[in-house]
Order: sequence, then C-alpha cells, then structure tokens
Amino acid sequence: MRSWLRPFWEQDWLAPFCLILLLAVAGYGFLLRPGEILYTPHSDIVAYHIGVKEVLFRSWHAGRGLPFWRADQLAGGPALTNPNGLYTYPLHFLFYLLPPPEAMGWTIWLHLVIGAWVYYALGRALGLGRLPKVLMAAAGLFNFKVLMAVYAGWLSFLPSITFFPLLFSTIFRIVKRPGPGTALAVAATGALTLHGGHIQLVYYAGWFLVAYVLITQVESWRAGQRHQVRQVATWLCGSGLLAIGIAAYLLLPLAAEAPLISRDLAWNEFLLRRHALGGRHLLTLLRPEALGSPLDGSYPGVEMWEDVAYFGLLPHFIGHGLGAYLLSWAVDDAWRHAPERLWLHTCSLDHPRALRLYQRAGFVPYKQETKVIDDPRDLGLIPAAVPLPQAARLVEPGTV
Repeated sequence: MRSWLRPFWEQDWLAPFCLILLLAVAGYGFLLRPGEILYTPHSDIVAYHIGVKEVLFRSWHAGRGLPFWRADQLAGGPALTNPNGLYTYPLHFLFYLLPPPEAMGWTIWLHLVIGAWVYYALGRALGLGRLPKVLMAAAGLFNFKVLMAVYAGWLSFLPSITFFPLLFSTIFRIVKRPGPGTALAVAATGALTLHGGHIQLVYYAGWFLVAYVLITQVESWRAGQRHQVRQVATWLCGSGLLAIGIAAYLLLPLAAEAPLISRDLAWNEFLLRRHALGGRHLLTLLRPEALGSPLDGSYPGVEMWEDVAYFGLLPHFIGHGLGAYLLSWAVDDAWRHAPERLWLHTCSLDHPRALRLYQRAGFVPYKQETKVIDDPRDLGLIPAAVPLPQAARLVEPGTV
C-alpha cells in the first residue's frame, strides 16, 4: 500500500488540484447551498434551462427515455436538438438523477472546477512552470467571461468555456507528437465540444486552430520536416472526421430541424416561408458586417432577431381584457427603441376580434394581400386538432 500511495502523493498535480478545489469552494460555494438556485434578473436559468431540463427529468423518470419533442411549449418544439437541451452532454448527468433546481448549482460548479483544471493542463501543454500553470488555473476559474456566464446562467455556454482550452491543448500536442494516442485525444475533445450548446463558438475557435496548424506546418515544411507534416495532416484529418462522426447523431437532426428550433425568434417572412435564411447569411460567418452595420446605418434591420414573431393570448386568457393591456405594453416598449415605423402583420388565421383591437390601439390599414402558406397544423405551429377560422381557406397542393 505504501509503495502505491507514496508516488500518488508525490504527483506534481495533486497540490494544484487541491488548491483549485479550495478556490472553487471559496469563490463559488454559494452554488452548492441546498434548497437554493442561482438567479439574477438577467439569468437564462429560469427562462430557458429549468424548463428544458424538467422535460428531460420527467420523461426519463417516467420511463419514456430521452424526449425528442417539447409538448410543454405553445405549438411545441424540438427537445433533443434544442441547443439549450444538452441531453447527451456528459457533464449534465446530474439532471438525470436530480430535479433541475437541485442539479443546477452542482452542474455549474463542476464545470468551473473542471475548466480550471483544463487551463492547468493547457499550461502544461505549453511547457509552463508550476506557478504559471496555477495562475492559468486561477484565471480559468475567475476570469470575467466565467463570472459573466455564472451571473447570466449561460448553462449552454459553459461547455465551450470549459473544454476549448483542452481542445487547444490536444491540438498543440498532436502538432508536436502526431500519433494514434494524440489523435484519439483530439477526436474525443472535439466531439465533446460539439456536444455544447454553442456550435458557432466551435466555428470561431476552429478558425484560430486552423491558422495555428497552417503556420506551424508551413514552418516545418520549410525546415525539411515533410514526413512530420504529412503525419500531422493525416492524424488531424482522421481525428476531425471521428469527432464529427461521434456527434453526427446530434448535428444532422440539428441541421434538419433548424427552422423549428429558431422559429420562436423568427420574423414574419420566416413564418410565411418556413425558412427565410439564405446563402447571404452565411457570409456573416466570415465577415460579421456582410449584411451591414448599425454603426453606419447600413444594417437592414430585418434579420430574424429584430421582430416579435408571435403575439397573442392562450385560449383561457381570452375575454378578460388582457389583450388590450398586452398590446399597449408591447407598443409602448417598441417605441422606446425609437423605430422609424412600427408594423403589425395580421391575417385570416387571427382571432376575429383582433383586427378591431389593433385599430383601437392606433394601427391603420396600410396594405392587404393574399398569400398561400403551409397549413400551420402540418408545421406543428398549432395543434392538429385546432380548427382553422372560417376566413381561412384551404387550397389543394398544385392548384396555385
């Protein structure tokens, strides 16, 4: 026993690990208080994460397995592929075991501890000494982005903060020592980051890593290490394909269900055309100002996050005078943003008394047109059993 314990206690990582734990308890111990849940007026925990995790917890304990659809929302929505769901993300295992309010604090705290340790590992991959590695771990635990993520309840953002440094570390290692071991480490870490809730962060980090690999390999090629360059390219490509393959069960449905996932943030054309995003939107991945900039007035202001797509009341709230109050509040709030014009789109699918309410609020008819759209019941926008208003006319496919 002594021959096993002595090398264990003499490991150079043990003291930093204990220090990280102490710092995490001292700085974030409030996350572990029983009967309490992290909340601020700007937190996403109540707005997004409690609900989506409650769906998972109830479905799992009812014996129905992973939920694929959220029936608890108005018109429903994807569950498994929801970026806030993270049902198959390993560090969210507590949400299978505990009710979401009880699992929330421990899950965030676990990310912070692992994230600090990952920063320590990154310092080791860079060849730093013990003190610089400890400083990196402390920075990973208390940097501004982490503090903001905890304050804002960015549960879907924390996986990226936690594991991107580890992805960088594995890339640094495979560039220096290409082989099956480092390739598997890159693949595993890459697959883990692809399970996070912010795929766009993987995209931006990927560009940084591509630039790093290209620069280092060009230098190695010029130095005559061409066999090394071929090995790095082979193992990197293989590990990248393996990482994508591991996460493909999640990425492919996510791409297929993108219109359903983002429809609650969509503008009017999204509802009418099912998917208003075009090829020009992809240009923003290379140049964020490709669609214009609000700084010089060239931004068109009609993107999907610029409009309220759905406005209305649930059936059991209709007839109590709440619609006028809600509309008045929405109009007042919209004018506080100083828009040039406030539009309201309605149609024959709206409530019969809605048009009169809009006119009493000050809206005047500007334009009327006839459009043929997909049956909202077929799209899942409203339950299939809900009858369409009499003013709505069904058109057989191919007759228009």
